[in-house]
Parts: sequence; structure tokens; C-alpha cells
Amino acid sequence: MSAAPFAVLEERLASVTMSRLANVECVANGSPFAAQFNITDRLAFDQVSAGDYSLRYLSADVVLAKGDGVVVTGGAYAGAYVVADAPLRINGQESVVGLVRD
Repeated sequence: MSAAPFAVLEERLASVTMSRLANVECVANGSPFAAQFNITDRLAFDQVSAGDYSLRYLSADVVLAKGDGVVVTGGAYAGAYVVADAPLRINGQESVVGLVRD
């Protein structure tokens, strides 16, 4: 019996889920990919001062590293961003990175 009998199913499920939940199309390192772009408000002096940007994506779709450029095409979040830190693995299929506006 295989050590990971559900690995193929998990990969398919992650791909279908991302295709349904993605809210942006991106390009990084010459590779287009779909992702979930999020903004989390940050409090400073009891006021919302800024938003932290993050991008959740399928790890197999693109390899990102700190300092890489990411272009979000179309929509309210369109623009150029820079990967702010090393990607963090969420699970076996997905990663998340922090972004800053370029």
C-alpha cells in the first residue's frame, strides 16, 4: 500500500478549490497563476493605519522568494508588488507570502 494513498486526490482537490476561490490573476518570474489576494487591517494607536497584503497560491504553480516581483492583473488589487518574506507552506499544496506595494 502506498505511503500517501490520498495524495493524488488531495492535489486535485487543491487545484479545483483554488480555481474556484482565486480572486486575482498574477504573473511572477514569467509564470501566470491564480491566487487569493487578501488585505488584513493593522491597528496603530487605536486606528486602522495600513493593510497587510498576502497572497495564497498553489505551490506547484510558481516558485516565489523574498524580493521577487509579482504583478496582479485586473481588478481592484491590480498593480506591482514585491514578496516581503519567504513563503510559508499552509499545507501540502498551498503556500502564502506577504507582499508590499512596489
